[in-house]
Amino acid sequence: MGFDKAALPFFGVPLWLRQVSLLQELEPAQLFISGPAHGPWAGNGFRVIEDVEPGLGPLGGIASVLPRTLTSRLLVLGIDLPRIPVAFLEELLSLGAVVPSRAQGADAPRWEPLAAIYPVAPLAVAIGRGHRGDLSIRRAISALVADGHLGQRWIRPDEESWFANINTPGDAARAAAGRARS
Repeated sequence: MGFDKAALPFFGVPLWLRQVSLLQELEPAQLFISGPAHGPWAGNGFRVIEDVEPGLGPLGGIASVLPRTLTSRLLVLGIDLPRIPVAFLEELLSLGAVVPSRAQGADAPRWEPLAAIYPVAPLAVAIGRGHRGDLSIRRAISALVADGHLGQRWIRPDEESWFANINTPGDAARAAAGRARS
């Protein structure tokens, strides 16, 4: 693509700014951007937390933010999920520590780890276990669910489109067109 997808416009607003604005509606105690300091948000006054250990994907970003989190829960919202409405995030917050899930098979849910509310202390422990060779965010979630630290909020069919990732200008245009119709 040649540029950071966070800069992709969605209804005329860069994805990163759209997501920050959405989170600001929730009036969080803290708001971090997890990413490189030189990203499209540079110079806009937001606190940016760079990955302590680069190359670990979303789990690396979450692990870098955890030590700076002053609350018992952490809301994570992916930059590439601009169709998630603030009302959905408010519902998740009201449910406690919870990850949106889809049924994938008889006993294997498919989690949406980048639109979730995590319990900070248990997540830090799960990530710590991961540094012993297992760096999958889905495995960390599986451990948190199995240990009773994280609940699931099943995604309804009418909510499926909210979780379509935006990775290219074409994705952004298709998602914006779909949002305009809904």
